[in-house]
Amino acid sequence: MTKQRSENAMEKLDFNAAFSFREFESWAQDEELTSRLRACIEVQKQREPELLKTRFQPNPHASEEVSAEQLQSVLRTGKGVNRGLERNCFQFGFTDVESPIRDRKIRRLMHRVDRLVSAKVRDLFRSDQPIWADRTGHLWYPPGSYMCWHTNSGMPGWRMYMTYCDEPGKSFFRYRDPKSQEVVTSYDKKWTVRLFKVSAENPLWHAVYSDTNRYSFGYRIVHRPALSGRILDKLGRVWRDIQQGRLPRYREV
Repeated sequence: MTKQRSENAMEKLDFNAAFSFREFESWAQDEELTSRLRACIEVQKQREPELLKTRFQPNPHASEEVSAEQLQSVLRTGKGVNRGLERNCFQFGFTDVESPIRDRKIRRLMHRVDRLVSAKVRDLFRSDQPIWADRTGHLWYPPGSYMCWHTNSGMPGWRMYMTYCDEPGKSFFRYRDPKSQEVVTSYDKKWTVRLFKVSAENPLWHAVYSDTNRYSFGYRIVHRPALSGRILDKLGRVWRDIQQGRLPRYREV
């Protein structure tokens, strides 16, 4: 199995570097970061019984959907997968997915996380341009949930995912190394922070499976000042909705 690179506390990453996959233990042990994320998770847990009863759709073949064999089947089609992903996890706070979950309290708590993550990534990378972290994913994976193989190559760049799971070792992030073509399974610890680069030329195929409660918070790291980044992302989401002829299908509670 490919050996995952660990962080070097004295090293700043080159923003323009090629593919890299790393886990950041110091971030996973950062009490300020994990406490802010945990506050959000605690609010989500209050809603779990209702969501499981009314929205969860079990898939008895979930583990097969993220297998290496399934990846080969997808690759034979010759197409990348970016939108319309097969999954039965829950997405919080976004309008470009079906049946998103919106909650004012969770939104406020996540804004606190966003500010801290952006401050931390500015110290993580070496770059001559302003860096900001745009939240691109906020997901809850109940036991037996998954997200199928995909690349995110339509939005290339650095991605960081911070995850918490109730039972370590019962969920994982699986990917195919663009260099070696080896399929690597990275099992979740209690807290896990992963950083990798998405490329349109050398796509990083990846998938997720969980047999426990798994909470995932994803960010795309971009060259943008904070304020303009928020405005541009909001306008981009509205424009995509208009192009697709649909309005957000949620009611805030």
